Amino acid sequence: MGGYGSGRRREKILADDCLAVLDMAAFRDWLRLLKDYEGIAQTYPTGRGFTDELRIELRRNSQGISAQLQYRRGGWAYAVEYVALHPTFPHFGGIRYFWECPSCHKAARKLYLFQQRFYCLRCHRVGYRCQRQGPILRGIVRVQKVERRLGVRTGRMQDGFLPPKPKRMRWATYYRLLDQLGVCQEQCTNIMNDWLTKREEQQRKVLEQ
Repeated sequence: MGGYGSGRRREKILADDCLAVLDMAAFRDWLRLLKDYEGIAQTYPTGRGFTDELRIELRRNSQGISAQLQYRRGGWAYAVEYVALHPTFPHFGGIRYFWECPSCHKAARKLYLFQQRFYCLRCHRVGYRCQRQGPILRGIVRVQKVERRLGVRTGRMQDGFLPPKPKRMRWATYYRLLDQLGVCQEQCTNIMNDWLTKREEQQRKVLEQ
């Protein structure tokens, strides 16, 4: 039997809790330069602390392209990982690279640094903040998302007020967003009314007891 803290975590960690998130889309220009150079290395701050920095080194060899990922904290290496790049060949030609997760050895677009390991989303069991939101908050977020596309500031839109069409937006897109905004507002109102009804029933049952 395992000791205290052993076993698989039940709750997912948030992507915001990871020290670094490496997206392969940000290194496409690096991969183009590797045709002329054997290796490329760069160090840049992570924004987590004054001394935290991330060093990435890509090298080309006979077996393909490999990467050395190093997270430094206070001048010393906090986490070091050697990762291979997994090539794929799209149907329309060219070549597209992904990270090869050191844990499951599967192709992944993003690697997350947590507990000194650069693993993929599934191996680290990474979740997003929106997955922990309740139905009411999710409805409000949907409404605010459509309002931002219409150029309305959050919380500035009044009932019965139709925002003007943003500049350079097609009329078909504008009318579609208005319909989508009405549907989201109606769904959000229904969710809040259902919650209030259940709350009143619970309070009534407590008073009757």
